[in-house]
Amino acid sequence: MGKCKDVTECQKEAIVFGRAYGLIVSEVSGFVGVSQRTVQRVYKQWCNTRGHETRQLLQSVNEGPSQPVRERTLRRKLHAMNIWSRVPRKRPLLTQAHKAERLQWARNHRMWAVAVWRNVMWSDESRFCLYSNDARRRVHRRPNEAFHLDCGARSGSSLRRVCDVLRVFFLL
Repeated sequence: MGKCKDVTECQKEAIVFGRAYGLIVSEVSGFVGVSQRTVQRVYKQWCNTRGHETRQLLQSVNEGPSQPVRERTLRRKLHAMNIWSRVPRKRPLLTQAHKAERLQWARNHRMWAVAVWRNVMWSDESRFCLYSNDARRRVHRRPNEAFHLDCGARSGSSLRRVCDVLRVFFLL
């Protein structure tokens, strides 16, 4: 870790649990005894790597000097911490600009009458992958993290959309 001492596994676990239970970075750093930047880095690393399969986690645990751990034991511990293996929720790949445009559109159209909305035609969309594998992947998450940015399956990067258009027809 550079010039400073290495962060122990116990400290990493304390950082992750502290952040997961809602403590702010300064509180966690004071409790664990590391810098705020270390807390941010360790928690970010944990968020990026928690989507691995259980077998990969098991392999990394078994590489240590301790006795081997069974896969079922690891799953039970994850379940005890309320972390389950789930298929990630699909979500569009939206930038801040996209989000701002959507919010503006919704605000502009929130006062439309039901009769006007009946004249809106929403198109269906089809997609096909060009460069990526479309296989299912899994993430480990808590039940209330379904739409967390790190737990979702991004879409839109290498996809072509057919009829991906909103058409509005007004009958005058």
